[in-house]
Amino acid sequence: MPTIEFTEIRGEPLSAIVLRTLREAIVEGRLAPGEAVVEAQLSRQLGVSRAPLREALRSLENEGLVVSTPWRGAIVAPLTERGVTELQAFRRLLEVFAAEQVLERDDADISSLDAVVAEMERCAEASDLACMNEADVRFHTRIVEMSGNVLLLDVWRSYVSPIRRALALRNRANSDLDSIVTMHRNLIAAFAARDIGAVRACYLTHGADVVVALRHLFAEDGDGSSADDADRDDSRSHVALP
Repeated sequence: MPTIEFTEIRGEPLSAIVLRTLREAIVEGRLAPGEAVVEAQLSRQLGVSRAPLREALRSLENEGLVVSTPWRGAIVAPLTERGVTELQAFRRLLEVFAAEQVLERDDADISSLDAVVAEMERCAEASDLACMNEADVRFHTRIVEMSGNVLLLDVWRSYVSPIRRALALRNRANSDLDSIVTMHRNLIAAFAARDIGAVRACYLTHGADVVVALRHLFAEDGDGSSADDADRDDSRSHVALP
């Protein structure tokens, strides 16, 4: 039974709090791919009405994290081998393009990446996976920001939620957090050397294990849910608050 922390930020709209709470639960895998999203249970457990919950679910559907099905209602977007493979290929294409533009700029502050990797090192030392996941996506977002390409950044932000989920679930399957830090240190070294060939080589290995690491989560049948999902009790969407 997943535990979801409902953290309120002063002045933040209720719908935004619900959206952030559910997004993090999906990204981190506490609400699993293919799992039914039962509005009545979530509304009761989070202590909110259906209105902000439905608004959050619409936003999550736009982000590609939730899908509506004819028979089961809203479910957490399933993962498929094809979908993850295409996402990784698209991400690599986008990030290499961003990297090329970063290296064409004389004012790109490559050193700003060091602070992010230093944070990743602290996360690894503390075995703090949530911290690592947040720093991981911040690192890659920073590279796209440094490109100075507004359209590219808009595209990245449109796909960052499924990218974050793939990263977080891969990191969850990887018990060696130090290896994640090393991958990012190598990428920084390639940027510092202004060696686009080395940067491309880093991206070829960066996340190369995602498909294999997530294979146990892939949907198996044609409707986007695994064979076990049909028999899964909807109570899995029950949210226990601390």
